[in-house]
Amino acid sequence: MKTSVLIGSKIRKLRNQREYSQEYMAQKLNISPATYSKQERGETDLTVNQVEKIAEVLEVEVSELLDLGNNQIVHLKDSHQNTVVNREAHVNYDGQLLAHVKEENKHLRVENARLIDIIANRKATE
Repeated sequence: MKTSVLIGSKIRKLRNQREYSQEYMAQKLNISPATYSKQERGETDLTVNQVEKIAEVLEVEVSELLDLGNNQIVHLKDSHQNTVVNREAHVNYDGQLLAHVKEENKHLRVENARLIDIIANRKATE
């Protein structure tokens, strides 16, 4: 079974436990109900940022959403896959996934700051 289907199933289970509707989740995530439904069914891959937002709405740790047991491989893509080199994190979940996600976010923040500085410098020289 695809990892995205397993994560989606876990998200659906947690959503149902909290008695949240798909529409509520979509609203909180600022996406359409159809997009959310596809995420929950595992029809689309989730980015690190999407997983973090879903975990926040469900009031759980990211690691709880991604803990699939049996040392499954979790496959995440960063949210800038269309503008930055398409980096994929193939992470063997062994309790270190949360640290990996935090490190990736830290890297993206540094990269964003660098790009903002480049843009500001170019505007200043124009």
